[in-house]
Amino acid sequence: MFTYEIDPAFAFAVMLFRLPVEEHDLARYIDAIPKLDRRVAGRDSPVLVVELAEGYPAPSAMWRKRLVEARQKLVSKPLVAIAAPSISRAASDPMCPTFTPMDRGFSS
Repeated sequence: MFTYEIDPAFAFAVMLFRLPVEEHDLARYIDAIPKLDRRVAGRDSPVLVVELAEGYPAPSAMWRKRLVEARQKLVSKPLVAIAAPSISRAASDPMCPTFTPMDRGFSS
């Protein structure tokens, strides 16, 4: 089950992937990305927290491709915090966009 909430006043969003898995979870996530972008447009330092429940399955190759394409359209470039039972799962999962410091406008 996918649920989310966006607070435009604080440029903060939380997206939760919980069990049981529903057929349209990933499609709803992809639909939520432009909504997040619109609601935090022009705000400094937007934040997105994505939580993956233990046992939530990794997406198929087709969905991974769609998730990456949707992520690449983000204009707001939020800072992303990932909450998952496995750090390796969180780091490699395309549902959880990650950005390099250069994406956020920082340089070393």
